[in-house]
Amino acid sequence: FKHYLVRIMLRFTALIVLVAVAIVCAQDPPKPNPAETFRGASVSEITYNGKTVVGGTSFAKDEKKGMEVSRGRYDDRNFDYDILFRYDQGSEYLVTDVNRTISCKKSAITGTIPATWAWLAQAKFVGKRHFRGETVDFWGATIGTTKHGLGVFENDPTRPRIIAEETPQFNATSLIIEWETTSPPPAEYFDVPKSCSS
Repeated sequence: FKHYLVRIMLRFTALIVLVAVAIVCAQDPPKPNPAETFRGASVSEITYNGKTVVGGTSFAKDEKKGMEVSRGRYDDRNFDYDILFRYDQGSEYLVTDVNRTISCKKSAITGTIPATWAWLAQAKFVGKRHFRGETVDFWGATIGTTKHGLGVFENDPTRPRIIAEETPQFNATSLIIEWETTSPPPAEYFDVPKSCSS
């Protein structure tokens, strides 16, 4: 009888261990926490009004100084843009190239520079996602009418690898190929575009 009880206890203990392992394995990975001061580059795909374009972007942000810039160049130059936020000066500059006509729009902005990753506070772990042969931990959140997504490697949740954004107007997916956070971007990154200073 004692041997029978021992076998039962061993099986019960093994079951508890298996359940504990399953619970640990089911836990979400660490939530991504990318820096707010950065510079980098991406390969991007945008779908807008049924048209899909592919290209690249470069971007930089200096949170402390209130400056951010993004430049996109695509296989359809009508989608090309430069956008510069200078919260230190209260100005936003948008340069577009539509029908081979370059134009600049300057707008007033107030307050402090928004947090790029604020939406992550509401993000949920979606699961593993496969993109171009790579596997990332993917997190998502819907803020208003915009769906945000961020994929990071399991061993480095501070480094964005995939960024996705979906709105009623467009879908965009970017593969981050450069990401630097060890020092603030050079000041010249945030120079006012020449087409806006004339």
